[in-house]
Formats: sequence, C-alpha cells, structure tokens
Amino acid sequence: IGDAEGRVAPRLVEAAITREQAEPLYVTLRQEVIKMLAEDVIHGDLSEFNILLGANGPVIIDFPQVITA
Repeated sequence: IGDAEGRVAPRLVEAAITREQAEPLYVTLRQEVIKMLAEDVIHGDLSEFNILLGANGPVIIDFPQVITA
C-alpha cells in the first residue's frame, strides 16, 4: 500500500495530520468499522498502529485477531 507519492504508506501513528484532515479520516474509518460490524466481525486490535494512510485513504490492516461480533 503506497502513499500519494508512491512511497510505502505511513501508519496513522507516524503521520502528521492537521485538524482539517482528521475529520474526514475519522468519518472514513467509522464507515469501515460499520462495514466490519455488518459482516459480524470485530478487528480485535484496531489502533493507530494498524491503519495505513494510503493514496486512496486510510487502510485498516492486521486482521489475525479478528473475532465474531
């Protein structure tokens, strides 16, 4: 997963984001969590360490600890 410049996408914890950038990221991530719940799964370890800021938006990674909702 790459960033807009073609480099490896940073983890959310490593990214410098502005207040203006934070709200749309939150909305997108909330939508992704709702999608997971609609499929009856919970990530199990969702944190700023398991979200990459890809060129097309945030990408949730690291699903080995997924559990049934």
